Amino acid sequence: KRAAKRYSCQWTVEMKVGHAEHRVMVRDVSDTGIGIISPVEIGAGRSVSLRRQHDEPWLEARVMHSTLTVGRYKLGVIIQFEDSGTRPMRGDETPQLAESLIVLSRLKLSRGDAAAAELLVRECLTIRQNALPPGHWITAMAQSVLGECLMAVGRYAGAEPLLLESYPNIKKGLGPEDERALTALSRIVQLYEAWGKPEQADEYRAMSE
Repeated sequence: KRAAKRYSCQWTVEMKVGHAEHRVMVRDVSDTGIGIISPVEIGAGRSVSLRRQHDEPWLEARVMHSTLTVGRYKLGVIIQFEDSGTRPMRGDETPQLAESLIVLSRLKLSRGDAAAAELLVRECLTIRQNALPPGHWITAMAQSVLGECLMAVGRYAGAEPLLLESYPNIKKGLGPEDERALTALSRIVQLYEAWGKPEQADEYRAMSE
């Protein structure tokens, strides 16, 4: 991780060590690992599991180094795969990898690099489509993020079907009041506003009221 380019971020995630679960802060992300601030000591070589929310799959990782700083532990972890030990985040088409890809894509999108984000989301989408049944809300989440990537670079015609097809599946899987469903709906509104189609924007905006 230290040899790769890192991007600062502040996300609170769940970390499981054995049977114990902790809320920890992600402080940076690279293409090959994650930097974590932990309230508990975890030695190098120890396996941990990470996930952003309780209804998402665990992402297996291994601690590569641990440093005590001002009463907290700075951990450097990389993703671990069952078939060949520890590997970089990218390069293997597994469901666990999909979660890493979507996290990195959101980070790059937030930094204005929509082109790089698009490539990551497309890889994530392929993995999820192969691993999950058709219409699964987790796959739909990747479709919605991909639509946002295309919208960010003005490719509105390409973004429209992704956003319109993904929203019903997200709403069905999570419920219309879930924050992620509302975010997917707001992307549709933003699309039509940016595209100069106010009537369609108003139609979908009314669904959130």
